[in-house]
This record gives sequence, structure tokens and C-alpha cells, in this order.
Amino acid sequence: PNVITVNNDGINEIWSVKGQCIQKFECKILNRWGEIVYTYNDISGSWDGKSEGEILPDGVYFYIINVVYSSNDEKTYQGNISLLNN
Repeated sequence: PNVITVNNDGINEIWSVKGQCIQKFECKILNRWGEIVYTYNDISGSWDGKSEGEILPDGVYFYIINVVYSSNDEKTYQGNISLLNN
């Protein structure tokens, strides 16, 4: 999904990436000003709409994912995630 809702209803509370045969992984979440608000380096990780333990304001955030596959192929993925706190 490209929308997460941080409202404790147990639905769409986190954003995560799925993949296989990954040797190296890095995901950066950025705000609309291009500032990194969250990063993780494990494919089993996720983002819960927080930065440094604080829920971020509603808005559109952007992700940049850099992957190195087991075949040594490198790929970058980009997109956006809408965060809603209702």
C-alpha cells in the first residue's frame, strides 16, 4: 500500500517492503523538503510513520530504496507514501 494510517486500529499501521534474493538493502523515507526522516537497512524492517519516536504530521512522504540482489544487480526504487493520523 502507499497509504499508512497511524491511528492504532491495526489496519495499515506500517509500511514495509518485500523481496527475495537480496544481498544489500537500504530504505530512506524523506519529507517533502527532501530531509531524511527515517532509514532502515534490513528487508524485514518497516516504517511506522514515526521519526525519532514521534509520529510525523499528515502528508506525503517519499521513499528511495537501493537494493543489491544476490546476482550483484543493483536497482533503485522510488515512490511516495501518504501518512494519515486520523
